[in-house]
Amino acid sequence: MSDPQLLLQQALIAALNTPSIAVSGAVVKAYTHPPLGTRPPYILVTQPTMIPGLGSVACQVWECTYLLDIVTSFATAGQVSDLPSFAISGQLLSRLHGKRLPLADGYQMAPVAFGLANTVTDAASGETVDVHRYVRVRFQLQYNAPLVEAGG
Repeated sequence: MSDPQLLLQQALIAALNTPSIAVSGAVVKAYTHPPLGTRPPYILVTQPTMIPGLGSVACQVWECTYLLDIVTSFATAGQVSDLPSFAISGQLLSRLHGKRLPLADGYQMAPVAFGLANTVTDAASGETVDVHRYVRVRFQLQYNAPLVEAGG
């Protein structure tokens, strides 16, 4: 049995990166940990949760969420816009909402649903202004254990 969060994370990143998401000609890649020096725009896949639900011995169920942090950056405060982050989240919505991502090892998931979304501007570096759009995705995960015959 595999770690279901790893399977979910891999499926989510694959769905976000293939085919590529783009905004203003820039490819937007999804990462759990962006490589050093990665410049926005990108999507950070973070804060996985997995809460056991009501299932049975043969069918385990979990309620799962991930936070998608859409990071865009602007050189000066006068150029700041949340429009690129909305364009990216729109592509996420059309790509993921209501879809079931393929999983391995007997796991299945219910269609992806979008939860809370909000946008925050961060000027902490002083050199650039980053705009973060946070989108919470949620779904149910199921594992159907293989049936074992009695006495065998």
